[in-house]
Amino acid sequence: METGDGYAIDGSVDGNEFRYINHSCTPNTFMRIFRGRVEFYSLRHIARGEELTCSYGETHHDGKLRCKCSRSNCHGFL
Repeated sequence: METGDGYAIDGSVDGNEFRYINHSCTPNTFMRIFRGRVEFYSLRHIARGEELTCSYGETHHDGKLRCKCSRSNCHGFL
């Protein structure tokens, strides 16, 4: 996730908490950066045990990484 200040947070590096939030074209959360911190907010009720997802939006992959969310409205690539 790019933070807008020339840095990015990669959930696959150093086991940080971003590894628990996956991409979906139909997300159940959204994220914002506020005062240098990343915050997640629910878009709807999230059931116990349900995967947390957000839309990654534009990424450094420039539309070349295949999306695997399997949603009916899947954009196909990130």
